[in-house]
Amino acid sequence: PSDRVEIIKKPDGTCIMSIKEATPEDKGVYKVICKNKLQTREAQTNIQVASPLKFNTTLKDTIAQVGQSVTLEVDCEGLPKPTVKWLHNGQEIPVSPKYKVESKGNVNKLTIPKVDLIDTGVYEVIVSNGLETIKAQSKLDVCLKPSLKSDLVKDITAQAGETIPLQIKVAGTKPKVKWFKNGEEVIETTEENFEIVEEEETYTLLIKKSETK
Repeated sequence: PSDRVEIIKKPDGTCIMSIKEATPEDKGVYKVICKNKLQTREAQTNIQVASPLKFNTTLKDTIAQVGQSVTLEVDCEGLPKPTVKWLHNGQEIPVSPKYKVESKGNVNKLTIPKVDLIDTGVYEVIVSNGLETIKAQSKLDVCLKPSLKSDLVKDITAQAGETIPLQIKVAGTKPKVKWFKNGEEVIETTEENFEIVEEEETYTLLIKKSETK
């Protein structure tokens, strides 16, 4: 008995137990026993008290290399106990050896043991218990390490005033390429004699009107 529990017996024999402002702690099996000199009768019911769904921890954006293992994880709770569904770019992730889905307590995980470029995209987790639904999203960016398909020519001799092209070819996820002269970064401006050109895998620095310095 407490201030939130009220038991009422009506003249017609009806008995009512009322729990005010129910909380998840009130869940459980409730039994009523009716007894007189002739017999005893019992009845019971199971009460589940719903609590709002919420994320204790949610998804985070991830960058990974091809071949790495990636795990997406959320910690969510609520009553009734929710079910969890995973999506990739809006499509539900199927049961497949490619993916490992785990659920233990409130923690739910999606693991991709060996990611590939096609695994890049938006991942979404949908948590639902029939009363409400909550969602979370994150982005997975799968990259290839850059590798040189062709390197710079080691030594170049040019005539003064001639345009000198320095060129490399780079394979892999598109990198950010910077050029340096004597340790200082080359910045492309209208005042300088440099032009930087990027075309697919080819990166070129044009030194215009070269001078002997």
